[in-house]
Amino acid sequence: AKYGNIHVDDILFGADTISSHVEILANQYRSEIRQKLIEPLSQHAITICPDMWCDSYLQVSYLGISVCFTDENYQFLTYDLCCHPYSEEDKSAENIIIALKKALEPFGIADLSQLNFVSDRGSNFIKALKPYSPIYCVAHRLNNIIKTCFYQTGKIKRKTDDGIPNEALELVYSSDSDDDTDNYENYAIVASSFGYDLIDVDLMDLTSSAKNILKTISSCKILKGKEPTLHLVTIAILTLRDTFNTHKALMEYSQNYQINPSTSEL
Repeated sequence: AKYGNIHVDDILFGADTISSHVEILANQYRSEIRQKLIEPLSQHAITICPDMWCDSYLQVSYLGISVCFTDENYQFLTYDLCCHPYSEEDKSAENIIIALKKALEPFGIADLSQLNFVSDRGSNFIKALKPYSPIYCVAHRLNNIIKTCFYQTGKIKRKTDDGIPNEALELVYSSDSDDDTDNYENYAIVASSFGYDLIDVDLMDLTSSAKNILKTISSCKILKGKEPTLHLVTIAILTLRDTFNTHKALMEYSQNYQINPSTSEL
């Protein structure tokens, strides 16, 4: 061989070496993100999206937190700050706040009142975040509406899972919230007026519009790099509603952003 005998330990690193290097990189990136958060945090311009989910196989609950903001250069940024096992005794509102503070501490965030929150309607999150006036995720509400329309109650749904394509099941269950108070499992849907039972509808039998709604909800509830998600829809709706509420507000908006003067004739 050109380089003689090469020992495998000189090429392949051991598990301890790799894990320590990963830890170094993680701390390095946390430090970089912490610096990027300083300016928007001082302007109360950071939105935090916490969520909890359960690994049914390992029986472990996880807390995930993503953050999005626009920096001083008007660039939209989003990061997944953490996704680690939930170590508190229970999922009470008090313990969720404790877990959030622990998770955000490495990023220099100690005062939760400086943040904007977007969350699902889980009863524990509603109670925990009530003092911070959270905005509730539109995607979760749409997901629950679609589930209720097409799959009726959870009890019936479990009995008929075998007759539903895997793609449909993935769309329904992939982003469900453990404690979402919008779960309609206890409410039956009367479908007699349709002439058929909606529980028997397969994904392939849906109209193209209905399929697009299901796929959009499923994909938009997954953070993808720097792409905005449905978490931002409610914020956009509130902004538009405030902006276009009256003719006067519309004119002020036009003047502030130097829109075509012809709009003043409206």
